[in-house]
Amino acid sequence: MNCRVEKSEVSGKIVCPSNKSYTHRAIFLATLTDGKSIIKNILKSGDTNATINACKNFGVEIKETGDNITVNSSGELKLDGGFIDAANSGTTIRFATAISALSEGKTVLSGDQSLNKRPMKPLLNALESLGAKCSSTNGNPPISVSGRIKGGEIQIPGNISSQFISALMITAPKLENGIIL
Repeated sequence: MNCRVEKSEVSGKIVCPSNKSYTHRAIFLATLTDGKSIIKNILKSGDTNATINACKNFGVEIKETGDNITVNSSGELKLDGGFIDAANSGTTIRFATAISALSEGKTVLSGDQSLNKRPMKPLLNALESLGAKCSSTNGNPPISVSGRIKGGEIQIPGNISSQFISALMITAPKLENGIIL
């Protein structure tokens, strides 16, 4: 299957039921967008709080009001301190790892004892093939990511976690050369 994502302008409103997966993705997409995004009816959990905190560390302003959040972003990442604690959220660490490769400088990502046992090697290998420098212990967190990826063609297995593919695809519009999976 060939899929090409072209840069385009998107606007409008949608209402989705609360869902952890949608909440993570909406927050990360808003982080990479230049402007103000209002995400309504978010699912609040420890995992989605980890995503909110990770995105704040990327230099994004996030305000919570009830079940809604407002994300103000320049679309450019500014790491505050260079460390992201993903707590126990696999989605947070996988998406934030890929997004970290969009910024210059070094980012260290880690989580709790359980999260630090989860596999990350396929994503790290993909990011390295796109130009990032990644280090870890046996492919598990804590992880260090430095260098800005430019895009290109990569292969990544989807049998361990589809989050690896989603994490890479979320970065594609920000890359000079896009991504071919």
